[in-house]
Amino acid sequence: MSTPKPPYMNCEIIACATTATPSTTSRVGTPRAGRGRVGAGDDVGAHTPGEQPSRRTPPTPCSRCGVGTADAVAAHELVAYEISLSDEDDEPVTAPLVLGRLRTLVSGALPVTDMSVTGMSLVIADTADLEPANPTRADQVLRVLRTLAWPFVENPPSPTLCGFLFTGSEGMRLYFAVEKADGLIAADVRLTGALTALLAALASLVEEEERWVTDTADPHCVHTVNFVTW
Repeated sequence: MSTPKPPYMNCEIIACATTATPSTTSRVGTPRAGRGRVGAGDDVGAHTPGEQPSRRTPPTPCSRCGVGTADAVAAHELVAYEISLSDEDDEPVTAPLVLGRLRTLVSGALPVTDMSVTGMSLVIADTADLEPANPTRADQVLRVLRTLAWPFVENPPSPTLCGFLFTGSEGMRLYFAVEKADGLIAADVRLTGALTALLAALASLVEEEERWVTDTADPHCVHTVNFVTW
């Protein structure tokens, strides 16, 4: 008998909208019942005719995510979760943390709320004691590929990421075009552990020739570098 998946495993994330003026009425950290689809959020301070706009604090960055079943279409079938984009010290939080918190929220019972925005029930997440759900393998893979292939820098990334290969449930091999090599350099990495630190240093580490090991088994590269235990 197969093990049932948590409700959030069936979620489809469509989009989130960032806002600068989160609501200040009661916050909730109680998870809500699992829904199927995560839809687009709304603009800052928007409200439908007949609704009273909620009270506002000075501008603070947050994200609103509309969540509903896979076949939800109408706004009243969705619930908008408002999640802060800064921590208790006003430091920015990472996208994986926001995603993990959203998954926790949609995996439990629906909290009671009397707020709404653009026709959706509005739930303001209390992130003080909200434990984020663990990232999935797909989350970690996309994080690695986006960081290396499309970083937020003005110049193209160097060395260039040319491809990847899964090497198990927690590992993958990344292929780089290093200028001083006569072929691709393959870097083996683990998708768990100190991933943020490794991704920040990986571009320079793969260019260090003393780390290269000749590989005759993989036809896609000439040398490999092992960062699995880095």
